[in-house]
Amino acid sequence: CLITAADYAQRLGVCIAVEPHDDFVRSSVMAEILRSAPHPTLGVIWDIGNAYAAGEEPIDSYPLLKERLSYVQVKDGSGRGGQWRLTRLGEGQTPLRQAFELLVEGGFSGPLSVEWEYAWHPELDPPEIALPHAADYVRRIWADARSGSTRR
Repeated sequence: CLITAADYAQRLGVCIAVEPHDDFVRSSVMAEILRSAPHPTLGVIWDIGNAYAAGEEPIDSYPLLKERLSYVQVKDGSGRGGQWRLTRLGEGQTPLRQAFELLVEGGFSGPLSVEWEYAWHPELDPPEIALPHAADYVRRIWADARSGSTRR
């Protein structure tokens, strides 16, 4: 079905980016799906936080997805599995700096998206507080990754 959808998307001049989630959150599972559906308009989203929450480190998940990477979702949290709890960017355990360094080293030039799940997690800061902070944080660690800096 992915090949059929990708063929249709190609005729329309658009691409499909599959979001790994639930049973398909692990990069190894998604990589196998992508290998089974080799199509130029079929890519993948790397949700750094979801991959980390599933037990993956960026150094393990990024290489599996990098050739088909459409865009990157950025979020932070603490814990793993059922203990995963979202936090403000920079206040959790997700190795976002390492992920950004891998993206820069790999030549990624696609979009980054902050995924702020306030609608499902009202304990988080509201968007008017969280998103300006997130934009500053993403800009800072992206610049650090580009300059080779690993300072916190």
